[in-house]
Amino acid sequence: MPEPTPDTRLIAFVTLGERLASLRLCDATALAAVRGSLERYGQLTALTLFVETDQLEILDGFKRVRAARALGWTTLLARIDDVDAIEAKLRVAALHDRRGLELNLGGPSLVIITGKDKPFLTTLSEADYAEVRQLGSEYRARKPRSVLA
Repeated sequence: MPEPTPDTRLIAFVTLGERLASLRLCDATALAAVRGSLERYGQLTALTLFVETDQLEILDGFKRVRAARALGWTTLLARIDDVDAIEAKLRVAALHDRRGLELNLGGPSLVIITGKDKPFLTTLSEADYAEVRQLGSEYRARKPRSVLA
């Protein structure tokens, strides 16, 4: 296992939260490949974590954690990024985008993309609505969908 650097440290991954795991894709073939890599070469890339309400959460490295767990490991090298939950979700989306994967967030993507929330009977400013509408237009231009009348 690589030695910790000023930017990384060894983390007991049993304590890590996996709130973003549902946003990541993890098929058996990819997991087996990561496990094989860990067995042959050790950990080559640090996990990326962030802090959410005093809990370390995994941002990137879910397959490494699962593979390490299967190998009986207890610690992995990790770095902690200074991002909030919304930025972390955006980074997950960017990871999928870079790899050409479709990300199904299971709900209105614009709320996650903008980081804005509109609970029942709450209003956003006109500027916020305009920003959300603009993002929606950009999204539909990239991923057009049929509209049934």
